Amino acid sequence: MAGLIVLEPLNTRKRNGFEGTMAQAGDLEVRGIRYQRMQLPTVDELMEGKRFATPAVVGRTEPQPVLPYG
Repeated sequence: MAGLIVLEPLNTRKRNGFEGTMAQAGDLEVRGIRYQRMQLPTVDELMEGKRFATPAVVGRTEPQPVLPYG
């Protein structure tokens, strides 16, 4: 899995290029849940609380706490 954090939203041409590459990478399925192998959030999205979609650590039943910003 890979994630690329971008500072600002991409223009249409760049977004389409990255989405094509991301589609070629495909998905990963873990316990019946599909995750994109490549993800492309912006800094703003991450600051608003969006997180990378990743499977839980093996054996962990509860998610890790999110550290506060600031």
